[in-house]
Amino acid sequence: MDLFLAVVFGIIGIAGLIFGNDIGVFIGLGLLPWQLIKVKFSNIIVLGVIIINFSAGIIYFFINNNWGFLIGYFLVMAYNYWGYRSNIVESNSNNS
Repeated sequence: MDLFLAVVFGIIGIAGLIFGNDIGVFIGLGLLPWQLIKVKFSNIIVLGVIIINFSAGIIYFFINNNWGFLIGYFLVMAYNYWGYRSNIVESNSNNS
């Protein structure tokens, strides 16, 4: 189910960028990394997706002068990065 949601969020995020839909960009690109963390993708892939989504969303909201979404998106992506970091710490403690 998490992989299905990751695909859906990816499609919504890309469609939001193409059609200029703020909610689509916020929801799609904001939730995609969290689903990839839950699916247990490689850490480098998840970090790459976080960086790409962060850059795309921040640039999109900056260009459209949508400062409320920009701040909210920044907080969502910070939460995604926190989840990524805690996943690394958890996997390292399980390997020890």
